[in-house]
Amino acid sequence: MKNTIYILAKQSSNVNRIEIFATEIGQHFISTYSHVSKANVWISKHKWTRMLVNGKLHDHSFLRDGEDTRNTKVVITKKGGPKDVTIEIESGLKDMLVLKTTGSAFYGFLRDKYTTLQETNDHTFATHNSSSVQATLYLMAKIALEKFQQLSSIHYELPNKHYFTYDLDRFGLKNTGKDTDIYYPVADPV
Repeated sequence: MKNTIYILAKQSSNVNRIEIFATEIGQHFISTYSHVSKANVWISKHKWTRMLVNGKLHDHSFLRDGEDTRNTKVVITKKGGPKDVTIEIESGLKDMLVLKTTGSAFYGFLRDKYTTLQETNDHTFATHNSSSVQATLYLMAKIALEKFQQLSSIHYELPNKHYFTYDLDRFGLKNTGKDTDIYYPVADPV
């Protein structure tokens, strides 16, 4: 099977479009082998960037460009003949890190006797002004579902990891407002 995948990859013009390539792989197996009625194909794609060597991009040396991956799972089921199939596609990003240094917030949340988090209108996260991580996730899903009718659902897992502005006032250095560029990660919940 490994050799088949390598040959299909060499022959395909869709290797970088993992959903299409996974579909090609699945279709190959259900159309080539009469006893195969279903193919499950998983692809995980890492980002690679050419290395800079002596000021030039190297022809055949690469560095991993981040830990995030694009992932897809394609299930192709033969209903009748080789052309009568259903195709289900699940795709996503994994381990993508996003950091916004200002312009987001978290306020108006339920408070009880155990709440220690203070409301804030300037919190680290998001790509727009948002009242919370949850509001940002909801808006991202809403926009995607409205824009792409072929999507049937969206699933997010997003740990809210905090990076706060480090107070450098005691050292006579300004690290607030437009001069903020030093942050520290918080390991524990706030």
